[in-house]
Amino acid sequence: MRRSVRFWLAAVIAATLLCGPALPAAPAFADGGDAEVHVALYVKTNNYNASTGAVTLSAEGGLTLSDAAAGVDWLRIPDATAVRATFDGYGVVVAETTDAAKAAAFAQDAKKAGQPVAAFERTRGGKPLYAVEAGPYATKAAAEAARASLAGDAALAARLAGAAMTLRGPLYARASAHASEAEALAAAAPLWDAGVYAVPALTSEGGAVRYELWIGGAADDAALQQAVAAATAKPGLAATPVASSVRYALLRSDRVGDAALAPATRHLAVGGDGAKLTAAPARDGGAVRVAERSGRSYRGAIDAFAHNGALAVVNRVGLETYVASVVGAELDASWPAEALKAQAVAARTYVLKQGWKYGVAHVTDTTSDQAYRGTEREFPVILAAAEATAGERLTNSAGALLDAFYSSNAGGRTADPVEVWGTPIPGLASTPSPDDVAERNKLIWYRAVLPDQRVGYIRSDLVTLTGATNAAGFPLGTVAEDAVNVREAPFVNNDTNPSIASLSKGARVTVIDRDIESTAFQWIRGPVDASRLQLQMNASGVATGVVASLGAPATIDVTQRGAASGRVTEVAVNGKTIPVTRPEQYRTLFGLPSSRFEVEQTGAATVLGAGGKRTELTSTASQPLAAIGANGVKKTLSAEAYLVADGSGEARVATRAASFRFHGTGFGHGLGMSQWGAFGLAELGYDYRKILLYYYKDAVIAKE
Repeated sequence: MRRSVRFWLAAVIAATLLCGPALPAAPAFADGGDAEVHVALYVKTNNYNASTGAVTLSAEGGLTLSDAAAGVDWLRIPDATAVRATFDGYGVVVAETTDAAKAAAFAQDAKKAGQPVAAFERTRGGKPLYAVEAGPYATKAAAEAARASLAGDAALAARLAGAAMTLRGPLYARASAHASEAEALAAAAPLWDAGVYAVPALTSEGGAVRYELWIGGAADDAALQQAVAAATAKPGLAATPVASSVRYALLRSDRVGDAALAPATRHLAVGGDGAKLTAAPARDGGAVRVAERSGRSYRGAIDAFAHNGALAVVNRVGLETYVASVVGAELDASWPAEALKAQAVAARTYVLKQGWKYGVAHVTDTTSDQAYRGTEREFPVILAAAEATAGERLTNSAGALLDAFYSSNAGGRTADPVEVWGTPIPGLASTPSPDDVAERNKLIWYRAVLPDQRVGYIRSDLVTLTGATNAAGFPLGTVAEDAVNVREAPFVNNDTNPSIASLSKGARVTVIDRDIESTAFQWIRGPVDASRLQLQMNASGVATGVVASLGAPATIDVTQRGAASGRVTEVAVNGKTIPVTRPEQYRTLFGLPSSRFEVEQTGAATVLGAGGKRTELTSTASQPLAAIGANGVKKTLSAEAYLVADGSGEARVATRAASFRFHGTGFGHGLGMSQWGAFGLAELGYDYRKILLYYYKDAVIAKE
């Protein structure tokens, strides 16, 4: 009876701890170079979620893996060999098989079903046995939900052919202690042969590293007792429950890969009260590579632990090293030195102002805070800019840190905070900004009618104008090279603006407009048809209930703009105002670079009839239209798109169905310093202090 009570307590405590330990107290920023920034590479909070099931770490020169709470080094990896880390939780055993190809196929099915997956290798009868597991999950309920989801996946269900998926959990009993991992594995082999789940574990009890063999991996107390009973039936083997206060790292071999099983990677799953795995480079001046973060390497150390039911991965790095990395990620090394210095001060001020924003970190590594790419862009001029401004930050006259917001390009004028977030912010006001330097050396693109009557943009250097015009007076041209791409908008991005056609040399086109290449300063997006825009709006997460009820957009009207910079502050779709918590969300709603935009409704037309009667059409798809030329000949307009020219020769493309083009300026929210504006001011002779004081009103540049 006593044993049963102890197991029950262990189960309850373990389940509680997997939700994450109590939030650590925020570490205070020290003055000068002693400050340490905690940057979340992966973290789950109420308003931010970047997730990964596990993190793969390595370092040139080797890694040291530690129990951060005890200050005990668990493992030393002597070379660039990678290790995989996660938290120990509940899992779904999708399948166990001795067939490597089948294991890889099961793993791929689970991945495609959206679940984190591992393929753990152990032996049975001296031969490899692969356990494909989905997880980890913080609670048994979450694992049950994942199992139900996986069971509903058609491809996986067909492969399972009726076989049941089982649960794994974080409840264990100690079986034996050993001098090494190899010794623990040797002791595990006969248990594996007998069908008992056993796993080597590292602990830090007593301030020293211990290798132990644990059994169980149970999802509840009853399953753990069954595992103990099966194991203790073996002569000389005893088992005692593992207390929740024991911090540990399970050691397994993970073969998960892509199309096939990958070479074995050591997999550490950490658990216990306040468990946190810390990975640091073994070599001075080294960096830890994180495979899941685009293979980037990071100075300082990487912590991996459970938080809010997910794996948190946090880079702890010195403040000035962090600032230099932000400058390198945000700007290019070719920029003027004074603009780089201004960025360094703004970045330093921003992070210092955030405090313990995410509960386990000050900032993330994305533009939700500041772009941060570790060592990826450590250029000498970038490091020099950070060093030249070390310790400097922006404050008000009372010494309080300012909100040092900045954006890529203000589009000619920075925003008033009311236009962006609906409320004033001290130190920020709308001001002119020399942002057009972003257009320097950019080419003109021709908007042209193609031989098949489609319309798109072609770079002007790839078209030779013949000097002739068509009957409407539009210039004619021929394509100057083979395989020339045509795009909907005048810029190159194969993901967001892919080629819509490829023209051969000599192909004839009619040029109907000219636009400079879209940049951060001014840009064109679209045309985008109503159904595609509806998908974007639904996916934006803005005013979800209202947006979902609208259906496909037939009309989009900007009904209000900010007085300071003209940014959009109210929009109506299909005549209904879209409610937002802050005006800046309108750019998110439509997937645009900034909220300083105009809307061109290509499906809308104004028809002038007899007697001067005007008819406004929001779509001509169901409206029979005809054009009457100067010669009195009437022609029915039945094409999907047609060209409309006014008396001055200006043309627009009209479409029968609802479709929209967006014209705008600026990139980002537009608050505070414009990075391209800082470039422009630096070229005018402003030093970094003058640049900062230009954008941040009534600011003081302080140093500590």
